[in-house]
Amino acid sequence: MVGAQVTMMASALMERGIDHAHQVLWQMEQWFEEHDIESVNHLRGRLSDEGFALSQPPYVLSS
Repeated sequence: MVGAQVTMMASALMERGIDHAHQVLWQMEQWFEEHDIESVNHLRGRLSDEGFALSQPPYVLSS
């Protein structure tokens, strides 16, 4: 699954340009802040905790 996500991100960068990476990063930072996530490792820990449900993942962007 990770390979597919990398391919999707590479395709989005090719289609929308490198500035899209800044938008993705900003949206991820906002999502992390809204969910009190301090780092990717913290997110992994929260995901392994029972009962933690995600809203829309940070990498899913609206067009």
